[in-house]
Amino acid sequence: MAALVQPGAPVSVLVDYGLGETLAEKLVESGVGTVEKLGAMTPEQRQQIAQDAADAVRQLANDNLKHVAD
Repeated sequence: MAALVQPGAPVSVLVDYGLGETLAEKLVESGVGTVEKLGAMTPEQRQQIAQDAADAVRQLANDNLKHVAD
């Protein structure tokens, strides 16, 4: 079976396969820069990063709403 991405590929290539850009950025910020590192993570570790990304998006949205309201 052929690989979807080349070994050592950055996680940013997964945006082309449906990974959100915010989550890809959060992965890189968390030290998960390659597809292999992502694959080596436990489900719990991946879930924590996804939750952190969701919290960051929520905070950004709230900040923007406050700015519009002012």
